[in-house]
Amino acid sequence: MSNPDSDIAYPNYPLTLEDGEEKLEDAIRQFRASIVQARNNNNSDKEFPNNIAIKAAAGLGKTSKVISELCVGQIKYQKEVHVEYYVPTHNLSAQFADDLKKEYKYHAERINDNERPSINVAVIKGRQQLDDVGNPLCNKREQVNDLVNMGYSVASKLCKNNSGQCEYYDSCAYQKQFKAQIIDTKGITFPAVTIMTHQQLFHERHSFLPKPDFVVIDESFYQAGIEEVPVSNILKILSSEEGEPSNVLKAIRDFVLDDKTLLKSLRKLKVTKEDMLKEAKRFSYKNINNINPKQSAEEQTFQIKENAPKHEKFDYVLTQLADELTISNRDDSYLFYVDKTNKEQLLFMKRKEMNLPNDVPILFIDADLNEDVIKLFRPDTKVINIPVERKATIHQFSKTLSEYSRKNNKDVFNEINTFLNLINQDKNTLIVTTKKLRRELTKESDEQMKQTGRYENSSINHFANLRGLNEFKHFNRVIILDRNQPNNEHLEQTAKALWFDTDINITTCKDKGEQTYPRRKSGLRMKDQAKQSVNVSYHPDKHVQALLRIHREAEITQALDRLRLLRGENNDRQVFIATSIPVDITVDYYWDWNLLQRMIKLLEISPILPFNPEHFLRVFPNDKVKSKRGAEDLVKNLNTTLPLIRTLISNYVLFEYKHNESRKRARALISSNITNPQETLENMLEVRVSEVKAI
Repeated sequence: MSNPDSDIAYPNYPLTLEDGEEKLEDAIRQFRASIVQARNNNNSDKEFPNNIAIKAAAGLGKTSKVISELCVGQIKYQKEVHVEYYVPTHNLSAQFADDLKKEYKYHAERINDNERPSINVAVIKGRQQLDDVGNPLCNKREQVNDLVNMGYSVASKLCKNNSGQCEYYDSCAYQKQFKAQIIDTKGITFPAVTIMTHQQLFHERHSFLPKPDFVVIDESFYQAGIEEVPVSNILKILSSEEGEPSNVLKAIRDFVLDDKTLLKSLRKLKVTKEDMLKEAKRFSYKNINNINPKQSAEEQTFQIKENAPKHEKFDYVLTQLADELTISNRDDSYLFYVDKTNKEQLLFMKRKEMNLPNDVPILFIDADLNEDVIKLFRPDTKVINIPVERKATIHQFSKTLSEYSRKNNKDVFNEINTFLNLINQDKNTLIVTTKKLRRELTKESDEQMKQTGRYENSSINHFANLRGLNEFKHFNRVIILDRNQPNNEHLEQTAKALWFDTDINITTCKDKGEQTYPRRKSGLRMKDQAKQSVNVSYHPDKHVQALLRIHREAEITQALDRLRLLRGENNDRQVFIATSIPVDITVDYYWDWNLLQRMIKLLEISPILPFNPEHFLRVFPNDKVKSKRGAEDLVKNLNTTLPLIRTLISNYVLFEYKHNESRKRARALISSNITNPQETLENMLEVRVSEVKAI
């Protein structure tokens, strides 16, 4: 199973908690200096980077340090400070606002009442969200949704422009979010913190938002920065032309139907950017200017529903294709691909630009960040990596319990249930798996799947549904089942969308003659520094591989870090990773999944499991092992799993005993239901037994 020649996937052993905290303090100090540098407009001779990215596991204190030192901590400088803080979800927005107010209260208590500044915390939600009591923020949600789907700006069409404003504008709950709260600052300046979701990083910036002094982006955000537009019924679009179709549509038809390279086909047909823009105009919404904020909702709906183009956003994607044709010498378009599951659908994907001013310092904090991805959005970013050792016993298994393995062997699902039933009888256990396997295990509805569920006495959730959750920090056990491995073709297209405007060539599995991910040997980082390799799927292109690690390996570390394993006095916390994928964590034990299942089946047959080969053959006469040599090999292997068995199976105890057939003591696992172990051993082994004692 081991291979000394395999490179370790994550070779760098982590820091101590103390060293990690010191490095975090230094990173925060550097960013504070970047803020001062930007505030002083010192752009001629920059001593500090514009932006800093801190990569560190959950639990080090990144967010709390940012709150205390940068957001609330600004009150000690007696300057008016505007901060924008971006989080993945609206639920985390509310949680962060509470944390911010608690920290402010702590700071404010140390300041004289007559000198105490105020703090202004605002949580911004999108137009289509509900307020805290369940009322819609915008009274024209349906019209907003229609315009967004068609790719047109909402603010100037539905809210306010030079010709007038919406009838609800002055009382609009959405607009009120951006207006400064009336607060008594007692003449003292204050920090104002505006909390938004990652999606709002890439939306049109509201005119009421002041220029921030600095920005914090918490957790992985790049997926919010990829625009994905489906063009449905593409074959109908291509065949709806009367007479000879244009060269633009001919090239797209060849791309969709015959898998020809799109940009090469356009050039072969001598299509210019002007030709593309002319074609886009034919499909554009010519009546878009008929919609204005002064109209009633009914009038706006009529203009959208009755006069809207049949093919939403087709004009937009043609315009984007015109730009790609101009900036790229590639044959292959990096912005378009045909949906393999629906040949009628053309998909467009492209990296979006952030709506933040370029001269505002940004602090990225994320356990999973990739330097190449971060620098696509902000090139002038210094990455500071702070790996810290987790305080837990890490068990990893040799088998990935994937959907493929479950389909090909129905016993695998039964093995998963048996494994969980061994260790899940504890309310402080968290199970994390794929969305599909979670549904198989719990039979939950779509609505139930949005929250943490229950499997027997344990909590259960799925990958990508856990980020930022703190409810498991006091748990003592986490079980990871399977791994989150995206479809290789979609991940390849995501990489193309991210690097579309660079000279980087993205290699696909198909280019390498593979239909899906190939496999190779890779090493685990073992605590005892032993050589241990596994066979793992990977992507041959380094950019796609980076994304694969974010989706797959990083989701595993995100799951186990919900227990906040960097801290705590409890040294008995256990992590079980039931997949062979190497992750950035130091492994204490590497277990053979099949051997564990062998042990479990033996314990189901007999109340005792002897580790003496001859005694084993007497207890299990029907086992496939028939010879003493075979029994010796099996017992030797089973012995190696005893540390795991003691951890997992509480209803079996390891005993040592003397018997009349040898001077050497022997050992056996005996069920705790056995009231007289000596008598049971004698009856089942047909030997005289003495000095039976639990180990």
